Amino acid sequence: MTEQNEEEMKKCGHCKKPVMKAKKYYRNNKYYCNQNCWRAAKQKVIKDAQEVAAQAAE
Repeated sequence: MTEQNEEEMKKCGHCKKPVMKAKKYYRNNKYYCNQNCWRAAKQKVIKDAQEVAAQAAE
């Protein structure tokens, strides 16, 4: 029972959908639906870092 509750609580790091045990993609201490969500989350982090750097340069 505990394993099922833990599985329901895991959500995709990008789109926040529940991640099922059979369909999980674990990278950088987070679970993702698939590789596309992981890539999108990675691109978002890079874009946010570039915006912060641009604001700091001004």
